[in-house]
Amino acid sequence: MLYVQKILKIPVIVFMLLIVPYFFACNGQKNKVETDTAATNNEQVDSAIIAGKKFAAQLTDVTTSTNLNELLCQGWEYEEDIENLTFSSEPEGNFPFRSFYFSMDNSFVSEPRGEIKFGNWKFDDATKLITLTQSNKQFLQYKLIKLSATELVISNTADADKKKLVFVAAGKKYTQLNDNPYHISNNIWRIAPKQPETDVQIKARLKNYLLFHINFYKLNLATQQHSISFYGFPSCIKWYAGGIILIKEKELPKNWFTCFYNKGQAMQAYKMMETIVTKKYVWPTKKMNWVVKNLAVLEQMYAGM
Repeated sequence: MLYVQKILKIPVIVFMLLIVPYFFACNGQKNKVETDTAATNNEQVDSAIIAGKKFAAQLTDVTTSTNLNELLCQGWEYEEDIENLTFSSEPEGNFPFRSFYFSMDNSFVSEPRGEIKFGNWKFDDATKLITLTQSNKQFLQYKLIKLSATELVISNTADADKKKLVFVAAGKKYTQLNDNPYHISNNIWRIAPKQPETDVQIKARLKNYLLFHINFYKLNLATQQHSISFYGFPSCIKWYAGGIILIKEKELPKNWFTCFYNKGQAMQAYKMMETIVTKKYVWPTKKMNWVVKNLAVLEQMYAGM
């Protein structure tokens, strides 16, 4: 039995880089809580593939679909911004990463790697207009120029130049909305309350925070990503290859505080998470990929709340 703990007395090197190799954990890192490195690269890859096949069952392939609503209901990322996930270590999402995550219940989330927005969407087949009604009652409208299972080309109707915006997707949508990390139900923790919350409410917010990351890990396994980027996501935790570490108070990103009523409540949540992180957890076998290991511990944290 190993421990996930706040690093206080163990000397560490804290990296701000938030893109972690998916298949291969870096050997010899001193900032990992879980330090088993006995698994060979082949064993790590195999365990990730096995887990990925399990979670891939949550996704429906839409590459042969001709239903425009079904094709739209994916995660769309602005092609020009994808490079930011690869080359930026900015933890607060200050570089733009434009994206849309449309769901079959007509809800949407956009730009979760920055200043998250959400609301409802509708598509008018006659006018080819996608209308987004944000939670603040603001409207955005886009003209559909081209749509396939893996490419969405639109233009903002408010843009005088009618610049074409190209977004890309994987050609897969979620069968169950609750499995989608980008569905609004898994992002309630990002929406700051309008009044102070009780300890029970703050705990529920933290539980939703963990659930987002559980589903996020599953998505990366299901789609066999070669790297996992936590760029722009508010967090009080750093995720390493085989380690889950509480961020020091003085290093908490500013966007963590925007998830709560005020700074005091954000620190209450931080102290609660410290208690959760310092409990004992059972790590999977050494032969498992680090993503599979971290996911298993996250699920234990969630179940124990």
